[in-house]
Amino acid sequence: MSAKNPLERDELLMWIRTNRGVGTILTTCLGLYLLYLQLSPWVHEKLRDDFTLGFFPVTGVILMMMCTFALIFDGHHNERTEDLEHMRWRWFFFCVGVLIACGVYFYLIIEIGFLLVSPFFYSYSFSL
Repeated sequence: MSAKNPLERDELLMWIRTNRGVGTILTTCLGLYLLYLQLSPWVHEKLRDDFTLGFFPVTGVILMMMCTFALIFDGHHNERTEDLEHMRWRWFFFCVGVLIACGVYFYLIIEIGFLLVSPFFYSYSFSL
């Protein structure tokens, strides 16, 4: 098994920071989410007005995927956003932490049975 040399890793990192790289990652994530929605039984449940319960969530994901396809195939696909050039792992883990905290917050809403008065993200606004 050969280890990648630093030049190849840098090329991959530079590609991920391009519009095409970001669009590919977002399209993959949205595609997995769309697959999850299609496999969920509640999405196909018919309502009184003949809409399915998951019509609007599925439509929203498809529209988001159309926008991410535009990032992949437009004329600026090899450009890099200046903000992504300076992004560090610390901010990535911060965003993942906020997503986990959102999940815990919504889980608590379901378990408690009512909306909590002070959302958790107030604490994050002071750390920036």
